[in-house]
Amino acid sequence: MNNSDIIFEYPYSSLLLLLLIPLLFGFIGLHFHRKKQSEEFSSTETLKQLLTPRSPLLTYTKWCVWVIIWTLCCIALMSPIGNLRYRPLANPAVKALAKPHYLPHEVLFVVDTSASMGVTDGYDSTTRLNEAKSIMTDIISQLKGQTASLYAFTSSLSQLAPPTVDYLFLRLMIRELHLDEGDVGGTSFAAALESLSEGAFQKPSLKHYSVIFLSDGGDNQLDLLQGREREEEVKRIINAIPDPAQFNIRFYTVGIGSSKRQQIPHVTNEEGKPVESALEPEILEQLAKRNRGKYYQADQWSSWSLSREIASQIGQDPLISAQDGRPARQVTSIKQEDLIFDLYYQIPLGMALLFFFLNLLLPDVRR
Repeated sequence: MNNSDIIFEYPYSSLLLLLLIPLLFGFIGLHFHRKKQSEEFSSTETLKQLLTPRSPLLTYTKWCVWVIIWTLCCIALMSPIGNLRYRPLANPAVKALAKPHYLPHEVLFVVDTSASMGVTDGYDSTTRLNEAKSIMTDIISQLKGQTASLYAFTSSLSQLAPPTVDYLFLRLMIRELHLDEGDVGGTSFAAALESLSEGAFQKPSLKHYSVIFLSDGGDNQLDLLQGREREEEVKRIINAIPDPAQFNIRFYTVGIGSSKRQQIPHVTNEEGKPVESALEPEILEQLAKRNRGKYYQADQWSSWSLSREIASQIGQDPLISAQDGRPARQVTSIKQEDLIFDLYYQIPLGMALLFFFLNLLLPDVRR
């Protein structure tokens, strides 16, 4: 997806399209009601001589036009926009001297797909993985031009989408996520984070990174250790990401699941007994604290409010000056007024009005 592609500010308005079903039933009910009312006056043969019957072709055409009108209105309510770009500086003199612009910013989604993410302890009995998918999708819908990439991990890390601004492709990849992605079971934070560091953070640059790490906090490798060995493994996990200040990294962790232990579907231990899992926030909190980020517990937020909170955090891109390559100011929030775009809702709305007036001109009977 590039800047000229169309995105929707209010995609959930598409749910209004479901009202097409009662609308169609209403049309069918009205048709049979008119037929019944006419038959109460006289027989069908007599009515044919007295009345000019409604044209079935015109009737069905009007039904189709009303369906098109409703669909176009729903598209207009979804507020399609495109040609997203940054607002130019208002002062030409300042623009000529400084020529500031936004630094590149990448958002890395790293999601746990181990078997414990199949526990159904989310809202309305949804799985932890589906809850993570919903949060990631909502965050992507609020990105304003940052590149984004997608990783899944169990005991190893898999890159599913390289850095891209094609948000539609990214959503499709998120939708296709499944448990034990990469056909590797277990969970190892250390292995996953070390692989992420080697692949994404090779050398310091002006580029900024926001890592969104979604997991229930369970680590099979860590659970097998005790005492000093466990402490060393925790340090290995926490320090797997390079110096966040030097590499411009902010690490946001999202704890998925409930603190109440529940059975992991289709998983048993060596004795054949079911295995249970609960949210373990300790490692997630330490990762966020060490790497200049925040920890969020998903069950204390709605998916949309959590995504807005995280999007507001990652939507802070520094400006640099073209003269010396250094930051012109430390941080500036990307607000709605900082971006300009073309509004496209007038197109479906205008077409809906056109079809509406066309519907008014269509007669009910043949002339």
